[in-house]
Amino acid sequence: MNRKTALENLIQLKLPIEQSISDLAQFEWDSEVELVSLETAQIQNALELFTQGTISASEVEAWANAIECREDIKIEPLLVNDALHELANPQLTQSLSVERA
Repeated sequence: MNRKTALENLIQLKLPIEQSISDLAQFEWDSEVELVSLETAQIQNALELFTQGTISASEVEAWANAIECREDIKIEPLLVNDALHELANPQLTQSLSVERA
């Protein structure tokens, strides 16, 4: 598996989150190039999976943490960045609930 595929699996939630994180661990953290983009659709997908009960709030948090601050993932617009920060840091913002999702 190459780095781009591993990143796509993560942001699109194609695999269990822990597996995606493990797959990405084989690559260096630093990157000169943004290989994939996180967009509103991926945030919406994660929240839909949560509201359906497919993934838990802690899994959403782990997913967001695995994405936040990566140099190889382009995050825009600002709204997506703000949402990602909130999902990755519920202790600093607000806990995820079905209503908030």
